[in-house]
Amino acid sequence: MMLRALYDLAHQEGLVEDPHFEPKPISFIVVVGEGGALRSIVSTLTPPSGKGAPVAKRLAVPRETTRTSKVVSQFLWDNAQYVFGINVDPKKERSERALALCRDAFRAKVEEMAAASGDAAARDVAAFLAGVAARPWSLEQLLAKTGQKSITSNAVFAFRHETDSEKLVSDRPGVRAWWAAKRTPAAGGEIQCLVTGRPAQPVDSHPKLKRLPGGQSSGVALVSFNNPAFESYGLSRNENAPIGRAAAEAVATALNRLLDRGYPSPSDGTPLPSRRFDLAEDTAVLFWSANAAAAVDLFTGGLDADPEKVRALYEAPQGGRPPALDDPSPFFALALSGEMARAKVRGWYETTLGKALTNVRAHFDDIDVARRGDEPMPLWRLLLSVAPLGDKKRLPPGLAASVFASIIDGRRYPRALLEGAVRRARVEREVTPERAALIKASLLRERRLSDPASPRTEVTPRMDAASLNVPYRLGRLFATLEKLQEEALPGTNATIRDRFFGAASATPITVFPRLIRGAQPHLAKVKRAVFFEKLIQEVLGPVTGFPSHLTLEEQGLFALGYYHQRQEFFVKKDDAVTIT
Repeated sequence: MMLRALYDLAHQEGLVEDPHFEPKPISFIVVVGEGGALRSIVSTLTPPSGKGAPVAKRLAVPRETTRTSKVVSQFLWDNAQYVFGINVDPKKERSERALALCRDAFRAKVEEMAAASGDAAARDVAAFLAGVAARPWSLEQLLAKTGQKSITSNAVFAFRHETDSEKLVSDRPGVRAWWAAKRTPAAGGEIQCLVTGRPAQPVDSHPKLKRLPGGQSSGVALVSFNNPAFESYGLSRNENAPIGRAAAEAVATALNRLLDRGYPSPSDGTPLPSRRFDLAEDTAVLFWSANAAAAVDLFTGGLDADPEKVRALYEAPQGGRPPALDDPSPFFALALSGEMARAKVRGWYETTLGKALTNVRAHFDDIDVARRGDEPMPLWRLLLSVAPLGDKKRLPPGLAASVFASIIDGRRYPRALLEGAVRRARVEREVTPERAALIKASLLRERRLSDPASPRTEVTPRMDAASLNVPYRLGRLFATLEKLQEEALPGTNATIRDRFFGAASATPITVFPRLIRGAQPHLAKVKRAVFFEKLIQEVLGPVTGFPSHLTLEEQGLFALGYYHQRQEFFVKKDDAVTIT
C-alpha cells in the first residue's frame, strides 16, 4: 500500500507527466554554436537567502541513469568529470585514463543521438565534445571560461544551442523523441508489477533517493537486493520484488519530491508545498493526503508547534469543534532513515487527516505542564531534552520514530521516552519543562490506556496538593527543602539538588532523614520559617515512611512532584496560564 500511495501521489501532482524527464539543479549551461563553437558557459547559481552554498536553477532534463561502480554517463547533462574529463575535486585522485573514459562515455551517447535524430543542434554539441576530446581542457581553463574561482564536484553542466533563447538541447523535439525511444524497451520479458498489478517492463536498478538523513549524498535505494542473503526462492536481485520501471520511477520521484523542500512544480516551476518534517538527525517524516486541498500543513505546523496552527487545532470559527478534526481526507505518513546506500522504513501510517490532527491535539493536551510562557513546545525540543547534553546526534536510535508513531496513532509513548526523561533529570539534576512534560504525558497516557477509570490526580498540568501518592509528595518535599536552603543560604554554590537529587529520587530512605535533620538549622535563618514548617508538615502528613527504592514510574512521579512544587514557588497563582 505504501508504494501504491506514493505512485498515486506522483500522478496526483503531475510529477511524471513526462516519465523520461525530471527536474535537476543545473549549475552551468554550455552554449554552443554552429560547428561546435563555444559561445559561453552561463552560470545559473544564485546566492543563498542565508548561510550555505549558492543555489542552482532547476531545469527539466533527461531522467537520471543510476550509476554503479562502472562508468555510466547521463544524457546531455552531467558533472565536469563526465562532460569535460576534468577532476574538480582536489581531495580525490583521478587518473587521466579514468577521466578520459568518463568523457568518452558522455560523448558517445551524444554522438549516437545526433546521428539517429539528425538534429542540427545535437550535431553541434557532438562537434563541441569532439573538440574537447581532441584538445582536453585543464581545470584552469574551465574556471576561466565559467568565471568561477572553484567548481564543486556535484555542479552539473547542460547544453543550449545559440539558436534557442531558453530551452536546452534536450528539449528539442527530435532529441526528446530519441530519448523516449531509447528508454522504451522492446516487447517481451514483462512482469506483473507489484505496485500497479499490470504487466510492465521490470526495473533493473531502482532510482536513487536524495536528501535522506543518514544516507549517502549520491543517493540511497528504497529497494535493493545486492547480496544473495536477501534473495529467496531462486529469484535473482530485483526479481524478489517485481516492480515495473514506470512504477519504480514514479515512486522514487514522489519520494524525492517529499524529501526536497524546494521541489519545483511541473506546471510553473514554483516550489511545491513542503511535506517533510525532520524528527531527528537520522529520521525524516514525509506526509501527504490523497486530497490535494486538505489542510495537511496543520500537521507539520502542530508538531513544529507553530502557535497559529496549534491554535487552529483548538479553536473553531464559531465555537464547537474545529472543522479540521473532522476532515475525512486520506492521510499518509512515512518515517524514513538512511543507512549508507539504503533507505530504512521506520514507520508507515495510513489514517484520515482528521484523526491524525485529533491525535496531535491529544499529544499537546498530554504534554501540557505548568511553566513560564504559553508557547507550545515543538516535538524536536522535547526529544532533545532526553538526549545527552542536548546533542541531537546522541538521541537513542529509533526513539524519534517511535514517539512519532505514538503521536499519530494515539497509543502509549515508548517506555524509552520515560526512561530517558527520568535518567537525564537524575544525571543532570534538573527537571526542565520539557522533561516534566514528557514524564507527565508518558504516565498519563499509560494510565489512561491501561485503565480509563483509574484516578490520575497527580498527573496533572499543575501541582495537586491533595494527591496522596508518596513518590509525588517526596518530590514536593525535596523541592521544599531545596527552596528553604536557598533562602537560608543565598548565593550558595551547590544546593541539595546538586548533591542528592539522584539518590533522593531512587532510594529515598538513604537521603531524606539526613535532609530533614539538616533543614532544622535553616529554619532558624529564614524569615518565612512558619511557612516552611507548615508546608513540610503538610507534605509529610500522609507519608508513613520513606521507601527503600522507587520504580521508574515512581521516579517519574517524584520528578513531577518536584517540578510542580518548584513552579508553585516561582509562578504566582494569578499568573498561571494553561499551556496548550
